[in-house]
Amino acid sequence: MSPRPFLKSCVTAVLLILVVSQASLIQGQVFEVSSPNPSVPAGSGSASFDLVFSIDQISGALEQTCGFQFQYSHDPSVLLVSGNGAIPSGDLAALDGGNGPGFFDGQTFPTGFTVGTVFSLSFSETLTFDVPKEVITVGYTAVPAAIANLSQDLLTVVSMSNTLGSPVIDNIISNCAGGTETLLGADCTVTLMPAPPLDFQITTPDQNLLASEVITQGISADFEIVQVATDPADITPTDGFSFAYGHDPSLLTIDSVDLGAGLASLDGGAGPEFFQGSLFPAGAAVGCLYDFQIQDTVTFDSAILVATFNYSSAGGLANLTNPVTTQIQQSTVLGSPAIESVVVVGGGTAIQATVNPASFTIQPTPAFTLSAPDQTASFSPTSGAGSFDVTFDLLEDPSNSGFPNATQGFSIGLGHPSSLLSVTGGGAAGVTLGLNGGNGPDFFDVNTYTAGITFGCVYSFTNPGTSTLLFDVAQPIVSASYETIPGAFTGQQNPVVVSLTSNSGLGSPPVEQVVVVNSQSQGLFVAGCDIELAPGGGIDRGDCNDDGNFDIADAVVLLSFLFLSGSVNCQNACDNNDDEQVNIADAVTALSALFTGGPPPPGNGQCGPDPTPGTLSCDTFNSCL
Repeated sequence: MSPRPFLKSCVTAVLLILVVSQASLIQGQVFEVSSPNPSVPAGSGSASFDLVFSIDQISGALEQTCGFQFQYSHDPSVLLVSGNGAIPSGDLAALDGGNGPGFFDGQTFPTGFTVGTVFSLSFSETLTFDVPKEVITVGYTAVPAAIANLSQDLLTVVSMSNTLGSPVIDNIISNCAGGTETLLGADCTVTLMPAPPLDFQITTPDQNLLASEVITQGISADFEIVQVATDPADITPTDGFSFAYGHDPSLLTIDSVDLGAGLASLDGGAGPEFFQGSLFPAGAAVGCLYDFQIQDTVTFDSAILVATFNYSSAGGLANLTNPVTTQIQQSTVLGSPAIESVVVVGGGTAIQATVNPASFTIQPTPAFTLSAPDQTASFSPTSGAGSFDVTFDLLEDPSNSGFPNATQGFSIGLGHPSSLLSVTGGGAAGVTLGLNGGNGPDFFDVNTYTAGITFGCVYSFTNPGTSTLLFDVAQPIVSASYETIPGAFTGQQNPVVVSLTSNSGLGSPPVEQVVVVNSQSQGLFVAGCDIELAPGGGIDRGDCNDDGNFDIADAVVLLSFLFLSGSVNCQNACDNNDDEQVNIADAVTALSALFTGGPPPPGNGQCGPDPTPGTLSCDTFNSCL
């Protein structure tokens, strides 16, 4: 469709008053249209952006204006005017109490756009351009073929032209006195950028919480930054960062932004020189510069905790009956100007970061909660073997009707990652063992599965009304034992975090998560726990019987192994003289150290890898786990 004529017949008379021939231009008053030069990421194969045009009087006595018209063109092989084309914005849109100008017309062409406006048909609205004032915004889209496989910056110019429109639209501004003034146009250079070679990821874990926890404790979201690089040589020192996350203000309120522990060691423990959190009704942002002199840098070759956002409930959770999931995700509208999510490198180059969303699932507050403290355990990097026990506590929520209630039994399904752990058993613990005069419950059943363990307990068949337990304070009720899957941990040199969580699909029929009160089931929330498994330190040379001590028993076990067909689990720990052999000399070394003042075996009393590895075997060494 060909563009319609710019001047509408209904306003022709008004424009004739404002616009006179170019020959009558009064020299001296000169105005200029301009737009900032944007840099636009285009590495994804698409790129859209806005150009915001302002007008400024650059010479002559300051003058009121009543309207203007101008045109700008672009390279159609690179750019297209998108959306609604030119629209009023800034000071022009604010005229007439926010209703905008009395007349505005923007036309879009394959090679550019034209715009014309009269501020008020009654001449009651004027603008003085004593400083640059925003007047229009124009949307653009890059032509896909122009940016396909972009490997370097592509520069294209949007410039004032004099060929668009029928009749052609002149570039002029009205001076409200029946005349026009000179209106110049500055070129705008648009830089279309390929995908940055640096990939910085900003993340915070998803969380599963109780409504009561959110109401009383809020939610703390720990944000980490990590650089994803296939080649370690690509890891790049950074100078600072900023990022912004939005949230649902009907559910959450942001209370504070705290410095992350990963940055606390900067400047000898003083932390970064600039760290600022900004709070908004629907989000929060943070900006950080490590060192004003750009001397201190941080590399994110592994994830580093940089900030914690602390949220509280905005209301509406106290009577929650169904789970609610809400997301926090990147925001591009917080702040003025909007705070960008970038990581700064090279003394001032901003790299757009990937800001990953996170989900908070808020569960209705159950009657009871089963949990265990997070804890640490270890494994052998050599064999992959490790083990640990966990004891779980039960606690009743104070808001539960009838609190504290006399409980009569429970059933629990507890899951684990089957690729990392196996459960070896479980049993009653704490107050459960003390039931019925220390004889334990009348019924207690444990079943283990590839992906979890179940517990079923009835305190008493004969006295269900009196043989009860209260959980107004947390008390231990069950325990479970776990071993690592060796193949998943052999050669692993970094800690591994595993989670023990609710699993309501264990057994046939599946075991439900319930606590029995007055012969009725009440809801049980299995909060579980996290276990950090750290690589253990190999062997303790001299501890031949692997009991954690160095004494005569170690020499006896060694002699039994050498001469009486005994066995040892770790020959390397029995190599007391560290000559990569196990023989009578090692027994002499041990006895000499124990009874005649001889030197102890090298490294004795400390767990660690063998500094002189050889062919001796070590199937397991539990004392260093």
